[in-house]
Amino acid sequence: MSKHGDFRHHPAGKSSTTGPQPQMAAPRLGVVGNKRILVADEDPVTARFLKSLLEREGYEVTLAEDGERALELTRLSRPHLILSDLTMPYRDGYGLLREIRQDEKLAGIPLIILSVRDREADIVRGFDEGADDYIVKPFHSRELLARIRHALTR
Repeated sequence: MSKHGDFRHHPAGKSSTTGPQPQMAAPRLGVVGNKRILVADEDPVTARFLKSLLEREGYEVTLAEDGERALELTRLSRPHLILSDLTMPYRDGYGLLREIRQDEKLAGIPLIILSVRDREADIVRGFDEGADDYIVKPFHSRELLARIRHALTR
């Protein structure tokens, strides 16, 4: 297990050459096509894992290593969803969230916090600041994907 816990690196769709084939995932209700997701996380291992996971699902993914770059990329590319860690240099996840919610052109972009901070106060603050969802690391990949699909259909 990595320092980030159980990411579920091997999704159900991965199988060996022998044995029964796993069942296919449920249909995605058409939300994946051409949907852009910005992942803001200072940890390159987590960022690359998320990029790989999301691209396998058909999303277009852009990475930002800090909150300031995430804000810049959000203004430039207008992603359909932002997946943000809280602990980042230059601007933390709360600061990124506040800036996005205060900008009328960006305020409607769903933002999901993905953080190791599991204290009730952190989670409540995330929702109070305007997060659409809050997921604690380590996370389960299928749950993360379901929450992303849900946020994109609102």
